[in-house]
Amino acid sequence: MELNEIRCSMPPLVQSRLNEADHVRWTLTSNGQFSIASLWDKLRTFVPRVMWHKLAWFSGHILKCSIVTWIAIQNRLSTADRLVLFGLNISPQCSLCPGGESHDHLLFNCPFSQQVWGAIQTKLHVSWPPRSWDDWVTLLSDVKGKSRRTLITKLVFTIVVYYIWIERNVRKFQNLSCTWEVVFRKFALWLGPDFYHFTVVIGSSTRLDLGVLQFLLIP
Repeated sequence: MELNEIRCSMPPLVQSRLNEADHVRWTLTSNGQFSIASLWDKLRTFVPRVMWHKLAWFSGHILKCSIVTWIAIQNRLSTADRLVLFGLNISPQCSLCPGGESHDHLLFNCPFSQQVWGAIQTKLHVSWPPRSWDDWVTLLSDVKGKSRRTLITKLVFTIVVYYIWIERNVRKFQNLSCTWEVVFRKFALWLGPDFYHFTVVIGSSTRLDLGVLQFLLIP
């Protein structure tokens, strides 16, 4: 009896639909259909896009180099200064020289790293003024576009950062070491005949060598 009273008290529109079959409707889309994208947009936290994202992630990037660069840009590499802050009882000394190890020191101001970057400048017949890590990130984040020069600039940056970090880890964990000349040659090989995916990206079937680096967009 009570159920009938409830039914009769309902608006006519509702009463007319009581005999219809129930169906599920996803309220996050206009058509009522479920989508992963709509769920992800609901769950994730939206934050402003960082200015440096295309310095690490760009068309033609090398994944392992971009991952290391991405972590480094956020100052999240496990450098000695960060490990000390975490409470680890380790030496704060740089793995490549007697100085204190930080992102700024390791990647640009360490004598070892300076020699690698210096060899690149010598090869290009250019001279770059001293800059901090943060200044380099800010400067190169302004390099935009999809030109060949833009691609080469970003590749040089990410490849060198990657190889300096790898050399640091090899010395620290395997007790092995390379000279800065060897690290520079490893970097150069990426722009040589083995750098196949790069030749595809820039639309060239010819061998690449360090001569193309004259197009670098670094003032």
